[in-house]
Amino acid sequence: MSKALQKINDQALDITPTPDTSLINAGQVVGTRANSDDQMIALWLETKRNAGTRQQYANGIRQFLDVIGHPLQSIVLEDMGRWLETLQHLRPVTQNQRVSIVKSLFSFAHKLGYLRVNVGATLRCHGVKDTLHERYLTEEQIIRIGLAADKARDRMLIRMLYRSGGRISEVIGITWADIQMREIGAQVTLFGKGGKTRAVLIPLDLYNDLIRLRDDDDDQARIFPITRQYAWAIIKRIAKRAGVTERISPHWFRHAHATHSLEHSAPIKLVCETLGHSSVAITDRYLHSRPDTSSGDYLKVG
Repeated sequence: MSKALQKINDQALDITPTPDTSLINAGQVVGTRANSDDQMIALWLETKRNAGTRQQYANGIRQFLDVIGHPLQSIVLEDMGRWLETLQHLRPVTQNQRVSIVKSLFSFAHKLGYLRVNVGATLRCHGVKDTLHERYLTEEQIIRIGLAADKARDRMLIRMLYRSGGRISEVIGITWADIQMREIGAQVTLFGKGGKTRAVLIPLDLYNDLIRLRDDDDDQARIFPITRQYAWAIIKRIAKRAGVTERISPHWFRHAHATHSLEHSAPIKLVCETLGHSSVAITDRYLHSRPDTSSGDYLKVG
């Protein structure tokens, strides 16, 4: 790996010092003293508050620069076309993620004046089929997976993913200080996407089971001190034991939370707030992924 690409990886891990920048107009960035690609990329990565997002963006730009092979300021349309050809073997959704990452960097660098031309503006994302309905767990499957967990902490991880509706990065980031007793059960604070914090309620029995796991007095200790990758491995192993053979991931429990709560008549605005969606329109997808009726039901023939 070249020094430039290694620096990108270090930046994602918060190793690289903050570059010297000029910020004016109530926080709007309109200029920069960055004089190298490394400094510009470091500044761009710092705008991504979530560590997982920073790492994803760093990996995407590392792959992009590895293919392109020369500095940002000398990249032209032909280079973009050559890079896009290297993505053809990937799924459309993955291609879109890679394209969005590159567009983000070029837009940011152009806005700050580091790039005279935003070549990334020519990139377009594919229309992608909505496969939300394919990532569905029934309530019976949720129960089977929970019963198949042979370790108490793994079982609590599954229950917390489902009952809180949290993203895996949010759930494994929960500390003992983030969970509190309430008169109606317990409350857990999730710090998530976009640097936003939200509080959700969990049942009292789940809170009590979590407290039984506690083995120290450090309020800042994480309840689930594992990585995202290890959490994925836990879920896949337990699901296989439960006979759930789909390509399951921790995010499926978030989908299940949304779908099941809406099916049981939870207000869509409440589900939106619990999941931390930016708009009700995102939550509304869950209503349409498993419709109860169709206009075809009214046809008389066929």
